[in-house]
Amino acid sequence: PKKCVPIAYVEGGNIVCVNLSVDKYGYIYLWDHDVELLYGDDITVDNMYFIAKSFAEFMKMIKPYNPTNEELSEYKVLDVWVNPEYIKKIKKRQN
Repeated sequence: PKKCVPIAYVEGGNIVCVNLSVDKYGYIYLWDHDVELLYGDDITVDNMYFIAKSFAEFMKMIKPYNPTNEELSEYKVLDVWVNPEYIKKIKKRQN
């Protein structure tokens, strides 16, 4: 989006951006690539998810993620697809 600069890549293809516009300078947003197509070329900060009012506030929100079996017990994987090119890279690293 205009007046936003990407500062971090989030697993899954989303991007964390910092806003450089005058009225919301320094605000941190999440750009969700899954909803991007809904807005076409008109994506703005209004189409993004607000995270924090500053980079410092954003950094304070970050915590280590260490799931336990209990937290994930209700989730069941029904189907998985792995990119064949990724599998080739993994096999090369193992050899």
